[in-house]
Amino acid sequence: MGTKQVFFVRLFDGTSDEVAFERSGSFLSRIERIVAPALERAPARGVETAEPEDGPAEREIDAIVAAGDESRDARVPGAPEPAPPPSAVDVQKLFSGLTVQRTAHGGLVIEAPPETAATLAALFAGMAQLLQAVAPGPAS
Repeated sequence: MGTKQVFFVRLFDGTSDEVAFERSGSFLSRIERIVAPALERAPARGVETAEPEDGPAEREIDAIVAAGDESRDARVPGAPEPAPPPSAVDVQKLFSGLTVQRTAHGGLVIEAPPETAATLAALFAGMAQLLQAVAPGPAS
C-alpha cells in the first residue's frame, strides 16, 4: 500500500517528474496482469454462454448492482448523451503507445505520445480521485 501512495503523491504533487520504486516489475506488466483475466473471461460478441447457478451472495450482489443502475433514469432535456466507455481494444491501444523507463536514480518515467497524453492524464487524474475518496484521514 505504501508504494501506491508514494506513486500517486509524487506523481500528482507537481514537483517531480519521476517516481522511485523499491519493488521490481514494470507498470505495463502489472496493468497487463489486471486486464488479461478480464479479456479471457469476456465471451465473444454474439456468443451465448451458460450462466452458472448463483448462490445467495451472488443474487444479493446482483440485486444491489441492479438497484444502483442509473441507465433508466430520466435524462435532463437538452443534456448531451454520455460518451460510450472505451473498449478493451481502445485501452490496449492507449497503453501500447506508452514507454516506461527507469531513471539512473531508480525512478520511473512514463511517456505518452501527444495523441494519447490527454487521455492518459485524465485516467491518472480519475484514479487519483478514486484513491483519494477512499484514503483514510490523517492519523491523529
